[in-house]
Amino acid sequence: MYLANASGLRIAESANPQTLETLGNFEGEGHWVRGVHVVGSTAYIATSMHGDASWLQIIDVSDPMAPVQIGIYRSTGGAQDVSVSGDVAVLADRAAGIVVLDLSEPQNVRRVGYFRTKGRSSKVDIFGELALVSVDGDSGARTLQVIRYLPKPLREPR
Repeated sequence: MYLANASGLRIAESANPQTLETLGNFEGEGHWVRGVHVVGSTAYIATSMHGDASWLQIIDVSDPMAPVQIGIYRSTGGAQDVSVSGDVAVLADRAAGIVVLDLSEPQNVRRVGYFRTKGRSSKVDIFGELALVSVDGDSGARTLQVIRYLPKPLREPR
């Protein structure tokens, strides 16, 4: 089980629902883990702090007792959530909207696109070429915006 909290990412064993046994922790940048997406033995975490400092951190969790950061991307809007499919991540980046990232080289994450939402993006889930984004408005209303985030391949076929 992967738990996002104010001190980072907590990895716990949940075989017995009455007790959780902590296996490992990862603090990294920002500490405030806002969103987690785990694919296989890799955890993608959206972290942020006050003052627009935020990151997407890529963590190898193959040894849950010793998680290791293998990649990082510094964002500018306030990372809130992340969704991953293949070599692509979509980051809900609060005031910046969504940011589309190429993860094909985890040690060299690069931005390949973005879309400024009408409001502050807080949650994201991707389905095919669509990003489903929960957006908070100034009046307190929450809306769902559907965005085609990947209109063409990231790289030309070889």
